Amino acid sequence: MDNGLHFAVYKHVLELENGLNITREFIVLRDDTVIVAWTDFHKYIKHKKRKTSVLVTSSGSENTTYICQFLNYIFIEKGDISRLTDINAEMVISFFNAYGSGSLFDGDAVRDQKTVDICFRVVIDFLTVYSSINKNKKMKFKLDDLYDTIEVRTPKGKIVKKKVPKFDIICTPKENTIFRDMPNSVFPIIMNHIIRYHPRIMMLVALCAFAGVRPSEACNVRREDSMLGARLQITIINGSVFDITIDLNKELRLSSTCSDVGKIKKERTQRVYPAFRKIFYDIYLEYLAYLEGKPYEKAYGALSINSRGNAISYSMFAKEFKEAIKELIPILKDNPNSEVSYYGSLLEENSIGPHIFRHWFSTQLALYGESPAGLMFWRGDKSPDSARTYLQNKSDLVSQLATVNSKSFELNLWRAEKAFSKEYLDG
Repeated sequence: MDNGLHFAVYKHVLELENGLNITREFIVLRDDTVIVAWTDFHKYIKHKKRKTSVLVTSSGSENTTYICQFLNYIFIEKGDISRLTDINAEMVISFFNAYGSGSLFDGDAVRDQKTVDICFRVVIDFLTVYSSINKNKKMKFKLDDLYDTIEVRTPKGKIVKKKVPKFDIICTPKENTIFRDMPNSVFPIIMNHIIRYHPRIMMLVALCAFAGVRPSEACNVRREDSMLGARLQITIINGSVFDITIDLNKELRLSSTCSDVGKIKKERTQRVYPAFRKIFYDIYLEYLAYLEGKPYEKAYGALSINSRGNAISYSMFAKEFKEAIKELIPILKDNPNSEVSYYGSLLEENSIGPHIFRHWFSTQLALYGESPAGLMFWRGDKSPDSARTYLQNKSDLVSQLATVNSKSFELNLWRAEKAFSKEYLDG
């Protein structure tokens, strides 16, 4: 789909006096990048409530993107209607099949079955709420023509009602193209390069790699001396690092620009894994040395900042990491270690993002012998599904990666190359 007339998500952020951010999402009609009309479609989007109350800081919905795709298809791509009441069942079915097959908007993407299932639920809920609110309007579609309601048992044994389509949604099988494995021989080289040439994201990487924090969550971490309260706290006892905690319980405004730095998927207090505390602390001290004399916004105290002193957002983090990987490919390919050089060749054909460090963290914990409950705790997961994946694949991991023998992780190559030298970092 081109950048002409289209429905899009508009996010509005309001800061409360206590520093909390309220984010609300609206659906607008844009002509290229200019908003030409505001709609009330957001009020028909059903929020998936798991609790009786809803936090005021909740963004309201993560489903607006699905609805925008649906609206763009029926209003813009097909152009057969001028209002929602004109929708018929055939249009809805056509959208789902286009979405599942990857032919939406001239072949925008191929999606896995789980994503298609979510899209079905969101759009059907949208049409259900719309029909309920507009009972006095004559609709051309009937909900009974679109789905049946059945009872299913959840993994926890609870019986719940689920909407299933009365028609087949054709999905194109999607190959698993996610490239996320990182050999232990490669990790210190990448980390060393980031510290030397991209030091402003070194703590973001450390948080992902040694505490299992999601990249967007890492962008929310504040300094120990932040006026908004510390989010990173380090406890030293008898000269040793006893504990390192990261407060991820609230999303606060971290920049005078009012920009959203990233989302916290699960509110919690996260801890750096014991085997990584010493190396994390070493990086932290080097990062503080790097920050000396650099501007930063004391009113917010974001830990990771750009050259202007503003908090680094997830998009900035991902962009700079991508630049670092581009620089690293020829370095890795020229490495005498065959495993490292082969990995460099793989990076020419496979894209990786900052999330790869969280995967590396999870792999190490699986090799350390963590249980599903342990992996869930240290990863900050809401369900054990992700943890089970690492444990089920443990035999493959052991065959591909060097077995973790030490209880305390160190990067010998890193230290040998003096990556922690302040002279290196400054110049």
